[in-house]
Amino acid sequence: MPDESIAELLAFTQRDVGAAATVTTGRDDFMANMKKCGGPAAWARSVAERFDGGIIPTSDGTVGRFTADIVESFLARGKSVSMVDARGVPTRIGRITRTTGKATNGWVVSP
Repeated sequence: MPDESIAELLAFTQRDVGAAATVTTGRDDFMANMKKCGGPAAWARSVAERFDGGIIPTSDGTVGRFTADIVESFLARGKSVSMVDARGVPTRIGRITRTTGKATNGWVVSP
């Protein structure tokens, strides 16, 4: 993602949560916390406990199991979670729906 897209996402996040924001990539947080949390599934469920909001990339609105767990945790806590498409356009997520039994891309996020 180009630096200007990251800057736009940061500005969007700051407007959305109403405060100064920092960005931590999922990969960085996974590497730092997955073992402490007890594995990938527990890590995914813990993300919303440690962050005030989240932004997930999805080109078509579909996500896999661990991303679905992250989104569901943010929504259950009433925290902001948004999706960003391939163009870098952020949209607030309002719901997540399971569409298949597959662990990869078996959920759809929508406003």
